[in-house]
Amino acid sequence: MEKLVVTVFALISCLGISTASKAFSPTFATRTSYFLNGNQDTSYPLPAECKPVFLWGLVRHGARVPNEDDVQDWIDNLPSIREQILEQWANGNSLVDEPTIEYIDLWSMPVGLEDSEQLTDAGWDEHQTMGQRWRDRLGDFFDYSKTEVRCSHKQRCIDSGRAYTSGLFGSEASYYVDDYIARFYDFCPKFIQEVDKNDNTYIEEDKFEDMVFDTIKADFTELTGVELSKKEIRYVWAICRYETAWNYANLSPWCNLFNEFSLKALEFREDLGYYYSMSYPFDITLDATQPVWHDLISRMKDVESGAAVDNSTVFIFSHSSAANPFMSTLGLYRDPEILTAADWPAEDRLWKSAQIGSFATSFVLIVGDCDGDNRKKVFLFHQEKQVQFPSELEYLDQFIEEYGFRADIDFDSICAV
Repeated sequence: MEKLVVTVFALISCLGISTASKAFSPTFATRTSYFLNGNQDTSYPLPAECKPVFLWGLVRHGARVPNEDDVQDWIDNLPSIREQILEQWANGNSLVDEPTIEYIDLWSMPVGLEDSEQLTDAGWDEHQTMGQRWRDRLGDFFDYSKTEVRCSHKQRCIDSGRAYTSGLFGSEASYYVDDYIARFYDFCPKFIQEVDKNDNTYIEEDKFEDMVFDTIKADFTELTGVELSKKEIRYVWAICRYETAWNYANLSPWCNLFNEFSLKALEFREDLGYYYSMSYPFDITLDATQPVWHDLISRMKDVESGAAVDNSTVFIFSHSSAANPFMSTLGLYRDPEILTAADWPAEDRLWKSAQIGSFATSFVLIVGDCDGDNRKKVFLFHQEKQVQFPSELEYLDQFIEEYGFRADIDFDSICAV
């Protein structure tokens, strides 16, 4: 992905485009850069009297190129949109600032079909620097020979694991593909049928789109002089947010074609879709995480019993479709009421995927032995920051008691249709 990084950074740098000109700092739902979320504090993360004895992590892949269909849509549509924007500016029908126009004038497709779904340089660095920070925090706890790495079969997840462990150890650890855990949702027909592929799942997202898209289109036309369809608006927003993630959270000039209302509305629409398809509204979404919980709880029971464990560090590199439901089974970021289109703008909502489900989102659980306490403690970290369990549990035996039922769910039974 060297071409991508060099092209975009060079254009922004040589044109002197300000990436902080917005009155607010836009974010882009699940396509937000992890560089906005990662915890840079590398001090020891546990109480001074505790030492780590086991670590388990579920980590989403880093910033990547969208799928082949999306890239093809860009190839088919963005050059024409670019020409319309430049034409309207040349004719005096545009309010877009000159540096942004210069960027769009020099812009060309930064990716091709061959790059589809691949991890970008920024995505690699998101993981490599995260691994380095955990190494700085926990030092010699990490043992290369006692580290287990599993990934989805997708190359972006494999490469994320490679990058993470290269930061953790200075060299890449071996891995193996385990889709049953990393992509459990693919093995649950009930989830696929009743949630993922069910149009009813996206009613609130569609309802909100109907509420705001005429305004978004009108505002875009007022600024650029160009009238676009809903799909074309989405293509522009897509290149805006992907380029921003590829540029280490530096705002893409494409984003300057939207005002604050539009950027916030487009993100809220996206949040509604992910909320209903990957979170609290449907029980099967949460129950389908059973393979992840079976892996986690079985290992935690061994640690709790004092049994010897083969690997003291376990990482699973996966997708938002796994990380978001797992986060919900933990009970994190649950709003008091189900989120709906009518809640817009919902500025104080807990479910903000830009913060809780960005690229490279990570969940790490650390078991600690603590001086003066004969019970092992468990610590939860999200985006490398310690967070409290909703029940404020503290001990490993409490964790197993509270969440163990999720490991005991009959996966084949609850997923049957």
